[in-house]
Amino acid sequence: MNYPSTNTFAKIEMTQTGRKRIMKITQSRLLENLYNALGKVIYTNKTHEKEIELLTNTIKLLQIFEIVLISLTAGGTITIIFGLGIKLQIITAILATLATMITIYQMSFNPEQLIVDHRRSARKLWFIREKYVNLIDDYCDKVITEKECIKKRDELLEEVYEIYRETPVTSEKAFKLARKSLNIADEKDISNEELIKLLPKSIKKDEEL
Repeated sequence: MNYPSTNTFAKIEMTQTGRKRIMKITQSRLLENLYNALGKVIYTNKTHEKEIELLTNTIKLLQIFEIVLISLTAGGTITIIFGLGIKLQIITAILATLATMITIYQMSFNPEQLIVDHRRSARKLWFIREKYVNLIDDYCDKVITEKECIKKRDELLEEVYEIYRETPVTSEKAFKLARKSLNIADEKDISNEELIKLLPKSIKKDEEL
Protein backbone atom coordinates (compact mmCIF):
# COMPACT_ATOMS: atom_id res chain seq x y z
CA MET A 1 0.00 0.00 0.00
CA ASN A 2 1.26 3.44 -0.91
CA TYR A 3 1.00 6.05 1.85
CA PRO A 4 0.99 9.79 1.21
CA SER A 5 4.37 11.38 1.65
CA THR A 6 5.13 13.96 4.31
CA ASN A 7 5.23 16.58 1.55
CA THR A 8 1.65 15.71 0.62
CA PHE A 9 0.51 16.23 4.22
CA ALA A 10 2.40 19.52 4.30
CA LYS A 11 0.67 20.67 1.12
CA ILE A 12 -2.75 19.74 2.52
CA GLU A 13 -2.01 21.60 5.74
CA MET A 14 -0.83 24.66 3.82
CA THR A 15 -3.95 24.55 1.65
CA GLN A 16 -6.19 24.39 4.70
CA THR A 17 -4.30 27.27 6.34
CA GLY A 18 -4.63 29.30 3.15
CA ARG A 19 -8.36 28.67 3.01
CA LYS A 20 -8.74 29.76 6.63
CA ARG A 21 -6.85 32.98 5.88
CA ILE A 22 -9.04 33.67 2.84
CA MET A 23 -12.17 33.03 4.91
CA LYS A 24 -10.90 35.35 7.64
CA ILE A 25 -10.10 38.10 5.12
CA THR A 26 -13.53 37.67 3.48
CA GLN A 27 -15.29 37.85 6.85
CA SER A 28 -13.27 40.93 7.80
CA ARG A 29 -14.18 42.67 4.54
CA LEU A 30 -17.84 41.78 4.94
CA LEU A 31 -17.88 43.20 8.47
CA GLU A 32 -16.04 46.31 7.28
CA ASN A 33 -18.67 46.73 4.59
CA LEU A 34 -21.46 46.39 7.15
CA TYR A 35 -19.80 48.84 9.55
CA ASN A 36 -19.37 51.41 6.77
CA ALA A 37 -22.98 51.04 5.67
CA LEU A 38 -24.17 51.39 9.27
CA GLY A 39 -21.98 54.47 9.79
CA LYS A 40 -23.46 56.18 6.72
CA VAL A 41 -26.99 55.42 7.88
CA ILE A 42 -26.24 56.90 11.32
CA TYR A 43 -24.69 59.95 9.65
CA THR A 44 -27.69 60.51 7.37
CA ASN A 45 -30.13 59.96 10.21
CA LYS A 46 -28.37 62.62 12.30
CA THR A 47 -28.45 65.03 9.34
CA HIS A 48 -32.24 64.68 9.09
CA GLU A 49 -32.56 65.27 12.83
CA LYS A 50 -30.52 68.48 12.52
CA GLU A 51 -32.65 69.56 9.55
CA ILE A 52 -35.75 69.15 11.70
CA GLU A 53 -34.18 71.37 14.37
CA LEU A 54 -33.33 74.05 11.79
CA LEU A 55 -36.82 74.01 10.28
CA THR A 56 -38.45 74.16 13.73
CA ASN A 57 -36.34 77.21 14.62
CA THR A 58 -37.21 78.83 11.28
CA ILE A 59 -40.93 78.37 11.92
CA LYS A 60 -40.64 79.89 15.38
CA LEU A 61 -38.75 82.93 14.06
CA LEU A 62 -41.24 83.44 11.23
CA GLN A 63 -44.18 83.23 13.64
CA ILE A 64 -42.61 85.76 16.01
CA PHE A 65 -41.76 88.08 13.14
CA GLU A 66 -45.26 87.75 11.71
CA ILE A 67 -46.91 88.51 15.06
CA VAL A 68 -44.73 91.61 15.49
CA LEU A 69 -45.52 92.84 11.98
CA ILE A 70 -49.26 92.25 12.39
CA SER A 71 -49.21 94.10 15.73
CA LEU A 72 -47.32 97.04 14.26
CA THR A 73 -49.58 97.07 11.22
CA ALA A 74 -52.66 97.09 13.43
CA GLY A 75 -51.22 99.96 15.45
CA GLY A 76 -50.41 101.87 12.28
CA THR A 77 -53.91 101.32 10.94
CA ILE A 78 -55.37 102.87 14.07
CA THR A 79 -53.20 105.96 13.61
CA ILE A 80 -54.29 106.20 9.97
CA ILE A 81 -57.95 106.15 11.03
CA PHE A 82 -57.31 109.09 13.30
CA GLY A 83 -55.26 110.82 10.57
CA LEU A 84 -51.92 111.03 12.37
CA GLY A 85 -49.61 111.53 9.36
CA ILE A 86 -48.56 110.31 5.94
CA LYS A 87 -45.29 108.83 7.23
CA LEU A 88 -47.14 106.40 9.47
CA GLN A 89 -49.32 105.41 6.53
CA ILE A 90 -46.22 104.57 4.46
CA ILE A 91 -44.65 102.61 7.33
CA THR A 92 -47.92 100.73 7.91
CA ALA A 93 -48.13 99.86 4.22
CA ILE A 94 -44.55 98.53 4.28
CA LEU A 95 -45.21 96.45 7.40
CA ALA A 96 -48.41 95.05 5.87
CA THR A 97 -46.48 94.11 2.73
CA LEU A 98 -43.79 92.33 4.76
CA ALA A 99 -46.42 90.42 6.74
CA THR A 100 -48.06 89.35 3.48
CA MET A 101 -44.70 88.23 2.05
CA ILE A 102 -44.01 86.10 5.12
CA THR A 103 -47.44 84.47 4.82
CA ILE A 104 -46.88 83.73 1.12
CA TYR A 105 -43.40 82.34 1.91
CA GLN A 106 -44.79 79.99 4.55
CA MET A 107 -47.52 78.78 2.19
CA SER A 108 -45.10 78.09 -0.68
CA PHE A 109 -42.20 76.81 1.44
CA ASN A 110 -44.43 74.77 3.78
CA PRO A 111 -41.82 74.07 6.51
CA GLU A 112 -44.35 72.11 8.58
CA GLN A 113 -44.69 69.49 5.84
CA LEU A 114 -40.93 69.37 5.41
CA ILE A 115 -40.55 68.61 9.11
CA VAL A 116 -43.03 65.75 8.75
CA ASP A 117 -41.09 64.38 5.74
CA HIS A 118 -37.71 64.64 7.46
CA ARG A 119 -39.08 63.04 10.63
CA ARG A 120 -40.49 60.16 8.58
CA SER A 121 -37.12 59.64 6.88
CA ALA A 122 -35.28 59.79 10.21
CA ARG A 123 -37.57 57.13 11.68
CA LYS A 124 -37.09 54.85 8.69
CA LEU A 125 -33.32 55.26 8.88
CA TRP A 126 -33.39 54.54 12.61
CA PHE A 127 -35.18 51.27 11.85
CA ILE A 128 -32.56 50.44 9.19
CA ARG A 129 -29.88 51.22 11.77
CA GLU A 130 -31.36 48.66 14.14
CA LYS A 131 -31.51 46.10 11.34
CA TYR A 132 -27.81 46.60 10.62
CA VAL A 133 -26.96 46.26 14.31
CA ASN A 134 -28.91 43.00 14.56
CA LEU A 135 -27.37 41.70 11.33
CA ILE A 136 -23.84 42.38 12.58
CA ASP A 137 -24.63 40.76 15.93
CA ASP A 138 -26.09 37.68 14.26
CA TYR A 139 -23.13 37.33 11.94
CA CYS A 140 -20.54 37.79 14.69
CA ASP A 141 -22.39 35.28 16.90
CA LYS A 142 -22.54 32.85 13.93
CA VAL A 143 -26.33 32.74 14.08
CA ILE A 144 -26.33 33.19 10.29
CA THR A 145 -23.85 32.08 7.65
CA GLU A 146 -21.75 34.40 5.52
CA LYS A 147 -24.01 33.71 2.52
CA GLU A 148 -27.12 34.58 4.51
CA CYS A 149 -25.44 37.72 5.81
CA ILE A 150 -24.56 38.88 2.28
CA LYS A 151 -28.14 38.27 1.16
CA LYS A 152 -29.56 40.32 4.04
CA ARG A 153 -26.95 43.03 3.46
CA ASP A 154 -28.06 43.37 -0.17
CA GLU A 155 -31.69 43.53 0.91
CA LEU A 156 -30.84 46.32 3.35
CA LEU A 157 -29.04 48.23 0.61
CA GLU A 158 -32.22 48.07 -1.47
CA GLU A 159 -34.28 49.36 1.47
CA VAL A 160 -31.86 52.23 2.07
CA TYR A 161 -31.95 53.12 -1.63
CA GLU A 162 -35.75 53.30 -1.58
CA ILE A 163 -35.67 55.56 1.50
CA TYR A 164 -33.13 57.89 -0.16
CA ARG A 165 -35.33 58.10 -3.26
CA GLU A 166 -38.26 59.46 -1.25
CA THR A 167 -36.42 61.46 1.39
CA PRO A 168 -36.33 65.29 1.18
CA VAL A 169 -33.02 67.02 0.50
CA THR A 170 -31.07 68.17 3.55
CA SER A 171 -29.30 71.53 3.71
CA GLU A 172 -25.57 72.17 3.90
CA LYS A 173 -26.04 73.66 7.36
CA ALA A 174 -27.74 70.49 8.65
CA PHE A 175 -24.94 68.45 7.12
CA LYS A 176 -22.30 70.51 8.96
CA LEU A 177 -24.23 70.37 12.24
CA ALA A 178 -24.52 66.59 11.97
CA ARG A 179 -20.80 66.29 11.25
CA LYS A 180 -20.01 68.45 14.27
CA SER A 181 -22.41 66.51 16.50
CA LEU A 182 -20.83 63.19 15.49
CA ASN A 183 -17.27 64.59 15.72
CA ILE A 184 -16.50 63.90 12.05
CA ALA A 185 -13.60 66.00 10.75
CA ASP A 186 -13.67 65.40 6.98
CA GLU A 187 -16.60 66.65 4.90
CA LYS A 188 -16.65 63.67 2.52
CA ASP A 189 -15.14 60.62 4.19
CA ILE A 190 -15.47 59.01 7.60
CA SER A 191 -12.25 57.60 8.99
CA ASN A 192 -12.16 54.17 10.64
CA GLU A 193 -11.59 55.78 14.04
CA GLU A 194 -14.60 58.09 13.57
CA LEU A 195 -16.67 55.18 12.31
CA ILE A 196 -15.90 53.13 15.42
CA LYS A 197 -17.17 56.00 17.57
CA LEU A 198 -20.44 56.05 15.62
CA LEU A 199 -21.15 52.37 16.20
CA PRO A 200 -23.68 51.52 18.93
CA LYS A 201 -22.26 50.20 22.19
CA SER A 202 -24.10 46.92 21.68
CA ILE A 203 -21.69 46.06 18.85
CA LYS A 204 -18.43 44.59 20.09
CA LYS A 205 -15.74 44.57 17.45
CA ASP A 206 -13.16 41.83 17.57
CA GLU A 207 -10.56 43.85 15.69
CA GLU A 208 -9.97 47.28 14.22
CA LEU A 209 -11.08 47.89 10.67
